[in-house]
Amino acid sequence: MYKLRYVLFFSYLTFTIGSHADNCVPYNCAEENPSHCSMTIYAPKGHKVKITEATAKNGSAWQQEKIAELLDIGKIYTVERTIVDRSSTAVILSEVKDIRFNSVNFVDVCVLPENIKESHPDWIRYNAKK
Repeated sequence: MYKLRYVLFFSYLTFTIGSHADNCVPYNCAEENPSHCSMTIYAPKGHKVKITEATAKNGSAWQQEKIAELLDIGKIYTVERTIVDRSSTAVILSEVKDIRFNSVNFVDVCVLPENIKESHPDWIRYNAKK
């Protein structure tokens, strides 16, 4: 058990330190992939996301209210952390650290490398071979 905690801790540490934020390749999913416009749930710290008119309407009524109250459509936000669960993913933003938003309200601003998700501690938890 301690070995697993050790591995997960250092995976998360490596994941957050090795950010790709400085190498952002712009991505507009509304133009490139409108039928599947969402954010990467295994996003690393520093990843850039934004809310669109369409994604602001996603999620529960409470989530929609918090989006309208605290965030601006089209503004770029920085991911502090994502917490992936079986049925939803919480997004904590650097700009608003005390609220857990829902990933369905955001789209990626930058293209992520395909293998980035494998470094996320929650990907390891749900996808590690047993």
